[in-house]
Amino acid sequence: MEVPHRLALAGLAGRAGLLAVALLGCLENGLTVEGINSFWQNVAQGALLVLAVVIQQRRSGERAVGLPD
Repeated sequence: MEVPHRLALAGLAGRAGLLAVALLGCLENGLTVEGINSFWQNVAQGALLVLAVVIQQRRSGERAVGLPD
């Protein structure tokens, strides 16, 4: 299956991308409803994205960038 180059670079290919967008939207909505400051909302979203990258690297067996073997 050919994935458009822009979508592949953005990480929005297939169901995983849709799930990520939905999860980030739910997180933002929940934090807004709870009255959390926008700074902390950004921190939570960033932490979730970093966690997703770490999980993806572990699952694919890639070595983390910048870490020694």
